[in-house]
Amino acid sequence: MLSWFYRGQDRFIEARSNVARGLEISRSLGDPEGQAVGLRQLGLLNLHLGNYEEARDNFLAEYDLWEELGLSRPLGETLKNLGFADMYCGDNAAAEKTFKQG
Repeated sequence: MLSWFYRGQDRFIEARSNVARGLEISRSLGDPEGQAVGLRQLGLLNLHLGNYEEARDNFLAEYDLWEELGLSRPLGETLKNLGFADMYCGDNAAAEKTFKQG
């Protein structure tokens, strides 16, 4: 994926833009798994860039997609990432609750 190339060069804004384009393609194709993966990558990039509220929104949307698909395996990783986003947003109570779920 091109976004990994950008990340490797510390070009995180370009990586985020690339992931966002991929997410839109997944949405237009009706590919919920692709959307969930894109949301995870977008969330991780937003965490790195300090966009903590956006990251939290990305991880919440990702969580909802995995639940809709009935796929429980990816939920642990999603909850871990969501917990970090909660923590960086300053919501330590939510972070603790989220970490305990995962």
